[in-house]
Amino acid sequence: MNLERPRITKMIMHAEYLIYTTKHFQVKKEAEIQNSAFFNKVE
Repeated sequence: MNLERPRITKMIMHAEYLIYTTKHFQVKKEAEIQNSAFFNKVE
């Protein structure tokens, strides 16, 4: 039981890290799309 604990915590931390990076990437991507749409309107 004690041996399993750290592995589970590591997996949870890894999952949270993946979720965080994915969200960050999506936000960045959306911002880029909005910026390009804005510049297309201006031209």
